[in-house]
Amino acid sequence: MLALGLGAVPVAVLGACAGAPVAPEGPKLVALVSVVSDGYEATGPGSARLAELAGYAQKGGRVLRLELEAGEDGISLPEGALEALAADARIGAIVVAPAVPGTVAFFEAIRKLRPELLLLAARPSEQYSLYEPVADLVVDLDYLERGWAIPWTAKSLGADTFVHVSFARHRSDPRLKAQRDLIRLACRELGLEFVELDAPDPAAKGGPQEVYGFVSARAPLWIGKYGKRAAFYATDDTAAEPLMEAIRAYGGFFVETVEPSVRNAYPYVFMLDPALVADDYRGAFAVLEKKAAADGSAGRFGVWSWSFGEAALEALGRAALAALDGGAGLGADALLRALGESTPGTAWAVAPGYDFEARAAVPKVFTARMDTWLLGKGPSGSAGTKPPEALLARVTGPR
Repeated sequence: MLALGLGAVPVAVLGACAGAPVAPEGPKLVALVSVVSDGYEATGPGSARLAELAGYAQKGGRVLRLELEAGEDGISLPEGALEALAADARIGAIVVAPAVPGTVAFFEAIRKLRPELLLLAARPSEQYSLYEPVADLVVDLDYLERGWAIPWTAKSLGADTFVHVSFARHRSDPRLKAQRDLIRLACRELGLEFVELDAPDPAAKGGPQEVYGFVSARAPLWIGKYGKRAAFYATDDTAAEPLMEAIRAYGGFFVETVEPSVRNAYPYVFMLDPALVADDYRGAFAVLEKKAAADGSAGRFGVWSWSFGEAALEALGRAALAALDGGAGLGADALLRALGESTPGTAWAVAPGYDFEARAAVPKVFTARMDTWLLGKGPSGSAGTKPPEALLARVTGPR
């Protein structure tokens, strides 16, 4: 259901009534739809930060903040909500984050009612190519090019070996398979020994407990075998947590989790306050930085210094405002600029969104990665490195 949040408005008041557009007064508004869904990081703080810049619509500003709770079947709008959004002629753009299943159908319906609206989305769950006819700009977390950036960062830290920990289900996932293939090629290019190790699947019979026990027992032995100059990467946080605990105790490097966030694995490894982690990403990051520096872990662990979900929502809102006000294009340059403005002092890299099912890049979809922050040391510079096109072509074909 569509819920009322701080600064949010119920959909019933967005339009006087369905089919009766409200006369626009002043600059167009941007409706930020923050979706609350299991398995996704909350994006609401990103809309709050944009409102600090542009103001809430109820107070004469430009931002309409809506919170949508997604059910098991994805987005399900209350009766009349779609019509109310479309009927409010003040709205010039709608941003949805994360774009859970059902977002494409939502955009298709909006397009039929208001074809001129700008439609933007972050963290799409549906196939990239489905967004091409209905969206103006889509951004997702970059899995592919991080297949170069992660071993590049490990090499810059002094690693001589790269250990990839995964299981069969993830090795068959198109995104993670491509990432692993690029990691392997990158290690060869960078002069790192590539090692692949198996862990149990947390979705299998033994569940996460089996994974934790398996990795906890073996990680110290892996470090003993491959040495304190080995960098480790796990495609699932269930394996990452005990692996990081062993690295913290015995040595080695852990560049970042599969979805780099203070909220993934780190709270358990470094014993962060759960309430702080849930409510204040930047605050949790600051505490994590101090803890890593204090216990000898400085320069051995990496994380992203801002929430990707929050930053993506804010950045799409900024890009939409720029497009509405000055006719700015909604492409890679606009996205990169907006991401930088949303995370002061942090560098980003943006790449074409590659649809692994369609085996092609999708023009309106882009993937983004933040410069990895090395705890206790600072920026890694990873956003400034790009995989050689020849290596990318071996994984995806020409893009």
